[in-house]
Amino acid sequence: MLNSTDVKQATVENVGETSRIGISGNACVELADVSTSLGGNTATTRAVSVNSKHLPLIEGSELKARIFIVRVDKDAKTMIDGKEAMDGNKVVLGAGEVKFDEVSYNSDGTIFAKTNDMVEFHWLNDKAFTPKQNEEWYVCGIIGGEYNPDFDRERKNMSLDDKTRKRAEKLYHFYVDFDPNHSPYHNQLDANGNIRVAVPYATGWMKLQMKDGKINFEKWKFRLLGTMIRFKVKRNTDLVKPEGHKYAFASSQITARGGFLMMPPSLFRSSSDLAMDHSFGLDCELRPWNTSIESNFYWMYENDRQIHFNNPGNVNPLDESADYGSPLYEYRYTFDASAMRKGKEKAEYDEFYVWGMPIPKLNYIGQTMLTAERGGFMLGRKQKGNPRYPYADEWLVGQSKPQEWSGEFKVLDFKNKKVKGCGFSVEVGVCRPRFSEMRDGKPAYPWANPLERLAVTNSKTDEMGFHDT
Repeated sequence: MLNSTDVKQATVENVGETSRIGISGNACVELADVSTSLGGNTATTRAVSVNSKHLPLIEGSELKARIFIVRVDKDAKTMIDGKEAMDGNKVVLGAGEVKFDEVSYNSDGTIFAKTNDMVEFHWLNDKAFTPKQNEEWYVCGIIGGEYNPDFDRERKNMSLDDKTRKRAEKLYHFYVDFDPNHSPYHNQLDANGNIRVAVPYATGWMKLQMKDGKINFEKWKFRLLGTMIRFKVKRNTDLVKPEGHKYAFASSQITARGGFLMMPPSLFRSSSDLAMDHSFGLDCELRPWNTSIESNFYWMYENDRQIHFNNPGNVNPLDESADYGSPLYEYRYTFDASAMRKGKEKAEYDEFYVWGMPIPKLNYIGQTMLTAERGGFMLGRKQKGNPRYPYADEWLVGQSKPQEWSGEFKVLDFKNKKVKGCGFSVEVGVCRPRFSEMRDGKPAYPWANPLERLAVTNSKTDEMGFHDT
């Protein structure tokens, strides 16, 4: 949304007025259960609930949430792209951060939290406000996520003009970043060896209540947004060296390349940029009368634009469409077990999490897969019963249309209500690509598939040729 420039940084100026408002109440975080199998043949053998140690916090520390409050006035509304929304030039909108100082963890997979805190709110229009009883205000809370580092650099870049730095300052406070590359916690181990995951739990928009001059709330419920997948990978150090256990998640259905934009994009995006956003199905305008904030997830689609396989010149993906056809948009995340799990080289399994929001607009059949990050082996799904090969057939799901059904993948639509807001588990194993298909009572593919060497093309586009190590 903003171009970043590497220059000498200076301490950011205080931009606009702030308000300190008391906030008091309690909340419940309904943690996602990831015991349900996704795209496999059997349910997982061990139920795993994402508990306190999987949230981006250390046990015993303060649980934090980004808080956004907005006043809804009739004269602060406008029509944008044919829909009613808050006018960015008139809206009264504040952003702050609340600390829950009493946190308890329950056996049913929930976290109960209380707070009695003073919160400093930053205001979109730089004028300090305090909600009044006779006004209509809404509030929304988000647990997890980061302050975007690019916006942080922009707001401190004193070589930029005031308008650009001020815009970056607003985005810094009103954007909650969930790109795993920007999180110091995602898939890292805590001091007790538990996996920590940066995923969003949000309340959605609710009517704001004031009591004794404080924002007062009872039983706020934070629920998971998007879909979370727990991957459990059976290692095979006889087949692959410990440092070779690297796994590439790729999806044209869900993405974590973005965050929740809680200020009107029409306030700072040009008409052409907004039109481009709309063509990708993005509509992040502020509508607090709608409970859900799913539409406020801003997909950084240019960051998911990938170079085509048949692009030998490594042409910039922004310039290649004339020669190589329609652009390819795919979210990719690589888990390097050797780097992320130091000292765990002899572990039987690698475990990690992938999270994403549905890509809003698909012009093709979206697919989601987990493969070897480089060639030399494949990841096979765990097979039920007592099969010849305990792990076989790639894990691949896709959004299919009946007339285009080929049977090559399991059908799964991440926009389905049964999938959104849920956690799932997938178990695969490092193996040679021997497939489980049988012909005349014999394995159809008893040989090691030579095409395994082509697995390199899933992620290795900067060099030509096969990967032979």
